[in-house]
Amino acid sequence: MASPPNSKIDKLLPVKSDILPKRNDKLRPVMADDDNKPRKKARAPRNFKKDALRIQARDILGSPNHDAIETLIAKLTSSTETGLSEAENLYNFLIREYPNALSLKISKVLLHSLTRPKIKSKSASLLQNLLDSPSHYESVWNSISPMIKTDLKIAFLEILRHENSSRICKPIWKTVSAVLNCIITKKQGEWPGMFSCFYERLHSGPSFVQDFALMFFLKLPMSLRTQLEPYVNYLYLDFLDKLNSCNGMRKVLALAASIHLVGQMSSDYYFLLNGLLMPMVKGLLSFLINDNEEEYAHEILRKLVELVWVEPRFFESNLDEVFDTMVTIAENNQFGEDTRYPAVEMMSVFDDNVIKRVHKKILTKLFSVLVEMISRIEDEPMGDVDYVNGLCLGTSRNYLLGVTFMYRISMATGDQIRMPDLLKELPTLISAPEWQKRYAAVTIIGVIAKGCAKAMRDHLSEVMNMVLKSILDSSPHVRLAAIGTVKALSLELSPDLQDKHGHMLITSLYLALADDHYPHRQAVAASAMNYLCEGCSSCILEPYLDTIVSKLLALVQSPTPVLQAEALNTLASVARSSKDLFAKCYDLVITYLKKFLADDMIWPSVASKSLQDSAVECIWTVATVVGKDIFKKDAKEVMALLLSVRWYLAEDDHSLKVTLLRAWEQLLTCLGSGFYPYVKDLMPNLLQSARLGFRDEEIDKTVDWSAREHVILTEKLMACKVLFRLTSKFKEKIFPWIDQISDILIPLVIFHDGDIRNIAVSAMPKLLLSAKLSIKKKEAIWRLPNCCPSHSQVVAFNLTNSYLNKLVRRVVPSLLEALNKETDGEISANILKSLSKCIKIAGAFLSEKKIERIANAIIQVLKATSRKHFSEEENATELEIEIIKQVVNYFSILIKIYKERSWTFVDELLEWINDMLGNDATTKEKQISLLTSNEVSQKCKGAALRF
Repeated sequence: MASPPNSKIDKLLPVKSDILPKRNDKLRPVMADDDNKPRKKARAPRNFKKDALRIQARDILGSPNHDAIETLIAKLTSSTETGLSEAENLYNFLIREYPNALSLKISKVLLHSLTRPKIKSKSASLLQNLLDSPSHYESVWNSISPMIKTDLKIAFLEILRHENSSRICKPIWKTVSAVLNCIITKKQGEWPGMFSCFYERLHSGPSFVQDFALMFFLKLPMSLRTQLEPYVNYLYLDFLDKLNSCNGMRKVLALAASIHLVGQMSSDYYFLLNGLLMPMVKGLLSFLINDNEEEYAHEILRKLVELVWVEPRFFESNLDEVFDTMVTIAENNQFGEDTRYPAVEMMSVFDDNVIKRVHKKILTKLFSVLVEMISRIEDEPMGDVDYVNGLCLGTSRNYLLGVTFMYRISMATGDQIRMPDLLKELPTLISAPEWQKRYAAVTIIGVIAKGCAKAMRDHLSEVMNMVLKSILDSSPHVRLAAIGTVKALSLELSPDLQDKHGHMLITSLYLALADDHYPHRQAVAASAMNYLCEGCSSCILEPYLDTIVSKLLALVQSPTPVLQAEALNTLASVARSSKDLFAKCYDLVITYLKKFLADDMIWPSVASKSLQDSAVECIWTVATVVGKDIFKKDAKEVMALLLSVRWYLAEDDHSLKVTLLRAWEQLLTCLGSGFYPYVKDLMPNLLQSARLGFRDEEIDKTVDWSAREHVILTEKLMACKVLFRLTSKFKEKIFPWIDQISDILIPLVIFHDGDIRNIAVSAMPKLLLSAKLSIKKKEAIWRLPNCCPSHSQVVAFNLTNSYLNKLVRRVVPSLLEALNKETDGEISANILKSLSKCIKIAGAFLSEKKIERIANAIIQVLKATSRKHFSEEENATELEIEIIKQVVNYFSILIKIYKERSWTFVDELLEWINDMLGNDATTKEKQISLLTSNEVSQKCKGAALRF
């Protein structure tokens, strides 16, 4: 038996390891004695230089007096390189190792009254640099403890209260501003005493200190409004006093601070602060008297523009004075553009309702200013022209502001602009030697056409004389602007313009179309011709039809995509307006259009999608204009082309898909039953578009989703419309696709988009009718004398009946659910109408319990109508009367189908009518009840007798 271990020997073993065999030697005798064994890192040599810096730092920061730190600061200002280098090393060491103590020590140096001014000045700069960019995560401010931050805040305010040296105040003020901004943005608490300190300095101490205080209030963040409220009354008086200062810079600061104060405070303070408004305006004018101070005026105007954006109501009590001052500034050509432009911009920021209240004389002066602004354009080459709108690109901001503001004024105050006065001014401009003024005059006519349409109709001859003269102007820009104006006038003054001046305008625009040297101007002319023809009668177009069509077809072959698109759009417009007369041009036009579409698919370009869109619209327009008899010979080829275009489209080409869907809808109208052969090829694309929807994983947050959703919903809506039209038109012939169509449309009766919801609701009875007629057709075939139905045919017939039963059980509950959820009155009326039709078509498949549910739901709609669910009007609206008619219509159908079995449900309706005639009922309830009883008496005579 082994003896127990001797504890004493065991303790000695490690000591005698060199005598005893080592365990490692036994286990790994070949183990190298060496370099692979981990060794302890050698201790780094002591850094005596750092130790010396630490000792010096402790002496400086731990000393109860300021001699050591002042000595260091003095060395930092030394011009000797050796002394400066040593001092910088020590100072940088202090920043790295002791930022808390260093910042506090420097602040105490600034507070020490015996410190020399030079040292104090350097200390202020050091403290500013030390706490520079406090919002940055690497800033010293963020490494300072909260307790030291509190001490520094107190020290800053004490320095600013008692110090009157600009070399000290300026860096400390900048530091305080940066720290305050950091405290607010980073939510680092409050700063007690800050407002009272700056308010005291606002009216005490040297003038530059007061300026610093003004700058503090000028740059105060908006979030401190609550803390500022106790000082508003006093600040108002102080700012008002400083607005009368002789010092230009101080007046600028006071104006800017006043504007900022108004922007900070709520409308509750407008009455108090309103006394600042006119002194601000007068102060602005005082700067403009002196040429050297115009720059100050420019700055103040910028501030006023910002204030109008934020608080426009502040100016409403002195609206005329403010506008008059701004117009005076804007019309003075001695001032620079940087001063005049913001004066007009400030007025343009006010909304239209405010502009309406400005005095007429001031608006007349403003109109003249805007005319002059529109004239400030440069002579650009024709290549730099916006050929869609007829406006020069690259023009000054004055021109753009002038055009947009003049349009707004004409819309807001069109009846206040006296056309006779304007007609005196515009001919002078039209005859001016400078093309810019002629351009401005004809542009203005187009700009104000919508707002001043009534006045223009009264003076149409004078207006058109100027426009026609401008179309023949020597300047290409003026001619272009005149064509753009014709487009605007065609929109706003139709049909008077076309009836009185159509022949002259068509001739003038054709001359522009024929000018092949300027394709951009041709595009503008084509666009103007498009709008002009929309309001033309066929008799006006007849003399020019062949010439215009030939020219437009030539332009369709142009190498300029925009010109091609405009030519196609205009061709469609000419076809619509010329009506039956267009038949003589049909063969030529359809040949060109088919070739154009075919070539565009073979040789696609960047602009081909846009051109295909225009070409497709042009084709279906031409087809619907000439009618089925003329178009049917080309229908097969055209449909093949349209299906080919659809085949090559990408998934996101929604815009062109919408145009194709519109084309199919219009061609269905045109061809009627002749459209059916194309349904089979068309249906897959239709179903695909109708299924469009959104899944969360498909949504790209970087895309403008609202715009994309709109175009997708438009495609879905158009596809649902075409499916509805096909089901309505071809009835039982659509039965092969009835499953797919119903799977798409039935869930859409509760879709979020109202238009799609309404189409889906309208389609429900059409689906049932399609199924029912298909069954009847098969039943009729099987019952023919020569037809002996097999067992499989009988089974198929029974299955079909079973299918109709299932379809009814899907459609009716969906409509009931939609009726319960619907908030739109028109759609509710449509649901009631569809339910009535569904009951009429397939009511036999519904159980008595289901009919009772429908009746109860319909009575609930009637109750909701009487409780003003669809209208707040006291009297019944047309929509509510329509709902009543549809409710009673449903019950009349119920009585016809179920006869005595329906009395239970009808009695509930009659009971409700009776209750609503009681004394407790509201006026609206009584009115709805009487209207319902009247409708019942007309449509349900048996029920009326029971009543």
